[in-house]
Amino acid sequence: MPIQTLGEAWKFGWRVRVRCLLIGPHHKRGHRDGVRCDTVAELDMPTLIWTRGEAMALDLLRERLRCPNMR
Repeated sequence: MPIQTLGEAWKFGWRVRVRCLLIGPHHKRGHRDGVRCDTVAELDMPTLIWTRGEAMALDLLRERLRCPNMR
């Protein structure tokens, strides 16, 4: 049975690592395409559980997270 919720992932000792990779025109380089953001971070599982709840589906994380470097 696959792990589907934050609570299950935490109980099995999973860690969550996220990456923001945004490619597009860079505002400092004119209209040339390039990497605008390449941020990597490891998220704190207990904080995710407290703020999102144990029953939150892992599939929803991508929709709910925002890179702090992209405004």
